Amino acid sequence: MMGYFTPYVFLPKYASIERGIPESKTIFLVSVIGVSNTICRFASGWITKIPSMSPLLVNNVGLMVGGGLTLLVPLCQTYSHFMVYCFIWGAFAAFHMSLSPIIVCQIVGLELYSSALSLILMFRGVATLAAPPILGATRDITGSFATAFIISGFAFIISSLMHFSLNWIDRSNKVEIDETNKAKEFQENSVEAGV
Repeated sequence: MMGYFTPYVFLPKYASIERGIPESKTIFLVSVIGVSNTICRFASGWITKIPSMSPLLVNNVGLMVGGGLTLLVPLCQTYSHFMVYCFIWGAFAAFHMSLSPIIVCQIVGLELYSSALSLILMFRGVATLAAPPILGATRDITGSFATAFIISGFAFIISSLMHFSLNWIDRSNKVEIDETNKAKEFQENSVEAGV
């Protein structure tokens, strides 16, 4: 979440101050993010129904693409570059926000769901509270918004890599649950056969 609010907070100012795009145009950049984000939140449910796609995979791809695009923001020169970035970034960032509850439920189950989701939301809140001032301070120190976008891009990519490790955790949990279920089934069959 450290990189999630960077486009919302810094992109219009970056485009107007450092790229000379009129402020009357840059105010629409956040709206473009909002439109594509809303559309893709609905689409994320349909995408995860594709047989080879899982919510975790779609989330990970969204984070990776979002991070890669955010790293490229310092290369944006024109208003159309920023518009393309906003549209694509908003679309891929939507996957993380809309699929997180589903992923949490799949990994920890319904019994631990509320505790796990609360913990995630707490850490998101801390990152959301801390990131804009920290990234704003890096802008003040370096004199450019580019550093904030580079840090945010790396934050997304690191988050994506951490989420990819959940694939392994999820699989090992399923194997463990399957083995436990097989052992219980074997015991029940043995008891029935012995009786």
